[in-house]
Amino acid sequence: MAASSYTVFLIHAPVIVFLALALRGVTLHPLLKFVLVAPLALALCFILAHYIRKLPLARDIL
Repeated sequence: MAASSYTVFLIHAPVIVFLALALRGVTLHPLLKFVLVAPLALALCFILAHYIRKLPLARDIL
C-alpha cells in the first residue's frame, strides 16, 4: 500500500471529481454522498494505482 501512495496522491483528485459528477443526479444528503464517494474513491484509486504502476513508462517514474 505504501508503494502506491504517491500514485494514489497523483490520481485521487480526478477520481473524486469523476465520482462526484457521476452522483450529481442522485438526490441524497451531501454527507451521505460523502460517505459513498470517500470509500469508493479510496478503493478505486488504489486499484488504478496498482495497474498504472505496472505500465513500463510509469514503472520507471513512479
